[in-house]
Amino acid sequence: MELRIKNIGLIKDSIIKLDGLTVITGKNGSGKTTVAKIFYSLFDAVSDINDKERRDQNFYAFKRMKELEEILSTFSSLYKNKEYELNDSATENYLSKLFDKNYIFSNVNTEKFTIALYNELKNFDIDNFVANLDAEIAEIFNMSLSNSPTYLLNVLKEEINLAIEKIDLLLIVMKSDPFLVKYTRKSIYSTLYNEFNEQILPIDGLSELAEIVVSDGDSIVFDFSLNDKFIINNDKPTFHKTQFKQTYFIDNPFALDSLIDYRFKKAKEDKDESSYFNVNGIEYHDEKLKRKLLEKNKITVLEELVSDDKIEPIKKMVNDVLPGEFEFTKYDNFYIQKGNRLNVKNLATGSKFFAIIKLLIEKGEINKETILILDEPESHLHPKWQNKFAEIIALLVKEVGVNILLNSHSSNFVLAIDGYMRKYDISRKTNFYQSVINEEGNVDYKCVNDDLGEIYSDFMESFSYAKEVRDNYYYGLDEDDSDV
Repeated sequence: MELRIKNIGLIKDSIIKLDGLTVITGKNGSGKTTVAKIFYSLFDAVSDINDKERRDQNFYAFKRMKELEEILSTFSSLYKNKEYELNDSATENYLSKLFDKNYIFSNVNTEKFTIALYNELKNFDIDNFVANLDAEIAEIFNMSLSNSPTYLLNVLKEEINLAIEKIDLLLIVMKSDPFLVKYTRKSIYSTLYNEFNEQILPIDGLSELAEIVVSDGDSIVFDFSLNDKFIINNDKPTFHKTQFKQTYFIDNPFALDSLIDYRFKKAKEDKDESSYFNVNGIEYHDEKLKRKLLEKNKITVLEELVSDDKIEPIKKMVNDVLPGEFEFTKYDNFYIQKGNRLNVKNLATGSKFFAIIKLLIEKGEINKETILILDEPESHLHPKWQNKFAEIIALLVKEVGVNILLNSHSSNFVLAIDGYMRKYDISRKTNFYQSVINEEGNVDYKCVNDDLGEIYSDFMESFSYAKEVRDNYYYGLDEDDSDV
């Protein structure tokens, strides 16, 4: 799989491959996190796109159904006070379900329900309904609203006709994007917009379009242009579903500390109720990770049996570092080892990174359908644990088939990746890139698979400089005697 990026952040035009493990090194501010955000946004936006569309469709339809109950206020009052039976007993009574909020909200096929409700209202015998009303009820409504005996009938007909018009408009919206082209476009752009904090294009590149192309062999997975407002709607946009069902971007071990705050965070009240696409439902990668960490384990016994042979050795490696278990309660989260309960916030920072990986593995979230994006995972790890983490990464790629993109500033960690890549024979599935800032101030990504010495030379240059500074003052050398 190959990602080509044009004019996003500092990246003018670069290509990065992800076919197993991709390692990116380079100086701070050279666009490494930009690549991570793009990979995450693209694949998170389209993973389980049908489920996301169904969720948003249900949300949108539920809001419109609430409006219908208000439109049908007189009718619903009479309907709920009378056990009305349809002439055709074989026909399901969707009108009764319209007034059952629990049913509407949980209904998994909202379009089918809406069509059935539309047909039921169109064929509803309102004259027969009114004629069979209890005389006392009809009189109360007529006397309170008008002296005309036909007033109630006219009111009910007007309500039903207006409801039919509203449902007709709802169905037009529901059927307007059968192949989810518009929905996918909106999902991708909104996820990018969210991850890039509302600024996708570089400051000095507002007049240019950004371009993103993802290819897999001869197949084009994504191909589109965008500006700072939307994906350009022309004949070019290509968005395909992928084999990846989950994408995780881990750049903050302290996400584990704020699970309680996340659990009690109030749901946003400013939902975009006018739009079919619920933009406010898109989570920042950190928020999504917290939600997944709090979810109950979803892996089944059968799945566990199937994956045991490949995942168990990796679980054991993680447990060698972090052997305890986690307990998430309503008010606190604990790490429990040998009966001792430690508040998760008091775990060492390096342990928290291992903890996140451990929990995702236990929940069945890391498998061959996963893209795992790690931003400087070595930052809080002792070199010994960096080596262990590098081995875990190599095994996840080899044994489980996980696709992993990672950024690193550590010579020790990259060297460990280099070593375990060779030990576990995944060099053909591993790509190394060095980000370089060119004379124009843009970033180029240079593939250095054939000469990893370039990465080590870059690291050693800084190490050598620091050593010379140290030696200069340790040995009391004059500046003229030092190359510093």
